[in-house]
Amino acid sequence: MKRASGSAERPVGFEFWIPAVLLLTLLSAALFFLHFQSYSRPIDGWFPGIFNDYKNVWLAGRLWEARDFAVLTDPEAFNAYRAERFPGDRAHIWSYPLHFILLTWPFSRLPFLTSAFVWTGLGLLAYLVLVRRLRQTNPFALLLLLTSSGAFLTVVFGQASFFVAFLLWTGLLIAPVRPITAGLLFGILSVKPQLLLFAGLLLLLTGRFRVIAVAAGTGLALVLATLPLIGTEPWTLLFTVTAPAQTEHMFRFAQQSYSLSWFGGIERVTGSRTLAAILQVVATLGAALVLVAAARSRKDWREKVDATILLTFVGLPYLLSYDLLLLLPLTVKIVTDRAGFSVPHRLTALLVAGAGPLGVILSALQFFPLSQTLLLLLAVLHLRRFFRLPDERLTSAALPASDPIPARSV
Repeated sequence: MKRASGSAERPVGFEFWIPAVLLLTLLSAALFFLHFQSYSRPIDGWFPGIFNDYKNVWLAGRLWEARDFAVLTDPEAFNAYRAERFPGDRAHIWSYPLHFILLTWPFSRLPFLTSAFVWTGLGLLAYLVLVRRLRQTNPFALLLLLTSSGAFLTVVFGQASFFVAFLLWTGLLIAPVRPITAGLLFGILSVKPQLLLFAGLLLLLTGRFRVIAVAAGTGLALVLATLPLIGTEPWTLLFTVTAPAQTEHMFRFAQQSYSLSWFGGIERVTGSRTLAAILQVVATLGAALVLVAAARSRKDWREKVDATILLTFVGLPYLLSYDLLLLLPLTVKIVTDRAGFSVPHRLTALLVAGAGPLGVILSALQFFPLSQTLLLLLAVLHLRRFFRLPDERLTSAALPASDPIPARSV
């Protein structure tokens, strides 16, 4: 077989590591699900114990309608209320600001299983709108979506990550041309404010002040909209009763293998919270400084967005395995573009895409923080490429034409 001429062309061959990693991801997901069943009991005595996190969303809407915020904001009372409706479930804690319920309470008016399937279906639809805008709808890209740990864990836990990925990516990509729409999307994303830290820094450093103003106004408007409905007392209870419990829960849960942060990984391996905190500060400050350099560079906006979301995963102190879905548009872009990315870069991206259940299982070895190391390696490879790119690139490496989202509103 003759090899195509030209340095940009690569020989067409069977890349054995791609199906090998995908198979490893699927096997680890199956093992994870079997392990998960051991502590997530059936619903109503028959349905498999999935949608564990969505139960909180559904129950919070019920408590909102009943105006029973004393139960919602008290961890012990909330768990007792939850145990009455889902017998056998282990403890869980409410962890969202109250304007999150303002957006989600209609789902609580449906029976639980119906509501959970509608929630998951609408979330998947929102994510598919995003990948269509990114032109990641070829069979290989969809296969990566179906086998990624982020998608698997989002469905199993009933998390909001499909919606969050749509809001975060779309808001960033349309910010230069649709600042008001982008600000509205970020205002809705204020229900998970930690994810706006690095995105907000990029917007600030690049002078997107209208986006920031609209986002702040939208978030504030959502909070104020709750006051005529529930008053100020639930917010007071949230900050005085729930927030301290949330903080302690976050520190305890960060030790688990679900955590993607350096704080969680180092504390789990070494048992030292002090050392973990020091390394997390170093990681956060380092990621912020690199983002400053990236934002001030003259690179393509899409490349800056990619770098920002990747640095979010390196620098945030609290991220869990299902959040890997937010990185999937970047890992798909890397893995599917043979010409634009090296094999080590693509292999690392593929491993990151499967690092959720894979990381949980292999972390039992207690050798090192697997997921955190993979994310750091991906960041090093990707940022090395980023700073070597020509200035003001007109096209993304993964796309044959200019990025589709900035050219169109969603």
